Amino acid sequence: MRTIVRSFVALILAIVVLCFLVLFIVIPYQVSQSSMAPTLSMGDRIIVNKLKVRLNMLEHGDVVVFQQNGTYHVGRIIGDPGQSVAYQSGQLELDNRPVDEPYIHRAYEATWSARELPNVESDIIPPNQYLVLNDHRSDEGDSRRYGLIDKRDMIGSALLRYFPLNQTTVNFKN
Repeated sequence: MRTIVRSFVALILAIVVLCFLVLFIVIPYQVSQSSMAPTLSMGDRIIVNKLKVRLNMLEHGDVVVFQQNGTYHVGRIIGDPGQSVAYQSGQLELDNRPVDEPYIHRAYEATWSARELPNVESDIIPPNQYLVLNDHRSDEGDSRRYGLIDKRDMIGSALLRYFPLNQTTVNFKN
């Protein structure tokens, strides 16, 4: 009888710990679009770190899952609060300085500034807002369509790609 009770208590404890992890720390997510190719492909499975949002630790280069209009999207943070963001002849500029984008594999020949995005009034990103772009830049299901992404709409940052197994990845910044 004691063995059954101990097993039951261990099971309940494991369920409580798992619920805590999913509610507050990490969640699994399956990529449903090819907008982040070649970094992430449709069908890839990732672990999303929700703590980075809660602890205000999101930063330039993070691959994030966010929600817009009831749909989940994956993108990369290109601009943080307080930064000015622009593209000049295909070159990303943050605070008027060129920035390398090693994760882009196709030329993105564009010229625009943050103020030209939907519902954005300045080139300076306001507090708790992020400029998020897809790595596959011809797919505009990102800040170019939705405007700046509010911190409240951020689910978390990609921590680990665990499937497919032969493409396990921890660092998504290059």
